[in-house]
Amino acid sequence: MRNILFALSLFLLAPLISLAQTPTLVQHVTCPNSAEGTTQTLPANYYCSLPEPSQAGNTLLVGVWYSDLGCCGAPTVTDDKSNIWTTATSAEDNANSNISMHYALNVSAGTRRITVKVPSGAYGNVGVDISEYYNINAIDKATCNTASGGTSITAGSLTPTVSGDLLWQFAQSTSPGSTLPAVFVAGSQSNINWQLEATSLWNQSAVQSGIYNSISAINPTLSNASTGAKWDSCVMAMKAASAGNAPTASFRIVHLLHENAPDTSSTQRIQFPASGNLEIVSSWNPAPSLISSVTSTPSNTWSSTGSGTQGSQIFYAAHPSVSSSMTLVLSAPVMTDPGNYFLYDVVGAATSPFDVDSGEISGVTNSRPSTLAMCTSCLTPSLPNELIIFNQNQYACTLEGITAPSGGLLDSAVFLGDSLDGPQWVDQNGGWGHYYDPNTSAVSVTWNVACGTLNLGSWAGRVAAFKGGSQTQPLPPSGVTGSAQPQ
Repeated sequence: MRNILFALSLFLLAPLISLAQTPTLVQHVTCPNSAEGTTQTLPANYYCSLPEPSQAGNTLLVGVWYSDLGCCGAPTVTDDKSNIWTTATSAEDNANSNISMHYALNVSAGTRRITVKVPSGAYGNVGVDISEYYNINAIDKATCNTASGGTSITAGSLTPTVSGDLLWQFAQSTSPGSTLPAVFVAGSQSNINWQLEATSLWNQSAVQSGIYNSISAINPTLSNASTGAKWDSCVMAMKAASAGNAPTASFRIVHLLHENAPDTSSTQRIQFPASGNLEIVSSWNPAPSLISSVTSTPSNTWSSTGSGTQGSQIFYAAHPSVSSSMTLVLSAPVMTDPGNYFLYDVVGAATSPFDVDSGEISGVTNSRPSTLAMCTSCLTPSLPNELIIFNQNQYACTLEGITAPSGGLLDSAVFLGDSLDGPQWVDQNGGWGHYYDPNTSAVSVTWNVACGTLNLGSWAGRVAAFKGGSQTQPLPPSGVTGSAQPQ
């Protein structure tokens, strides 16, 4: 009887054990493609940061693509906590570009800034995607497929050794920024429920993932309707195990997209896989190209946090209908210069999340300062633990860190191959960040600045605060779907 009861208990616990060992997404970031030509100084570091500091023991997955001279191999990856990084796979295509996948297991708590060092033979178009997962303890298989054409984007066939692997596919067009593609569509294959984690229409990149419940060969596939495009794509199969930790904060960012914008259209179309209950668009469009409205599919109500005239704007949708294929259309006059959008997907927001906005802040600095105080006592949040979002851009120089508020997290990507006196495609050399206020003290924002030969000149920015909810929010489902301070 004792043996029967023991066997029965194992049978009843099996689903819970399986669930406990399912690889689960914590957060994802898509950093911008540098979209440059031969003007870059290489080798150089590209800094891309996760939205939030990592949990102890979790696994980080990185996809990198860059243009090269057919010479150089995979870049090297390091981080701000000295974790051990391994290159899972890499490939060169016949269009002179390199794609690679990298991972770090059992990372230290608080890992956030990922450094990708691009080899000296590269000449531009560097792009990076990063995911954090828990319940992963090893790699199983990895492979790549390069220069595939048509609407199907394939990563190459692999055969897992165990069932239940996380498959993480990274794809990049071989000519990013040339033609805005149609939206990406997640794959539909046996024994796996593919979901998009990230897409960038301007960078022409995508990440999808899913749990593969089979040991049969599979060629991971997603699709895009750009029939003339060619794609490089790789996949990693990561083994499931009880490892790492789920996030402890209920109010947090789960997806962050850095999206560039061309200066040739009055509408900017963005695809943003989302799973949270607050969506935020932190934008910087140079005047007079201010955004007049935001619409989305699924349909949602998008509101502005406040008016402005220089280019700094923040829009949000509270408790929106979301999906892994959500698209947004931002309407504005045709821009005189390229702009940038940061899209934050947030879980755990309050029923009425918007609290207060600083109003647009602007000035002129006819010097090359090492720090710039954008504002002192910009705003005062109503409650502790609010999410404070801020941005700024300027005529020249690069905003590369945050001095205030203490504990503020720089979200900007920084590429040292670019000129300090931009604007450059990597976030236009502007400042983007967020902060969780521990109390209701007034918030001030000060940037660390690096200048070349030009004065900083005219600048403008904005700060907005959003409230978290008191209830615990569910984690995003598996497969659904940063701070950098160079030294």
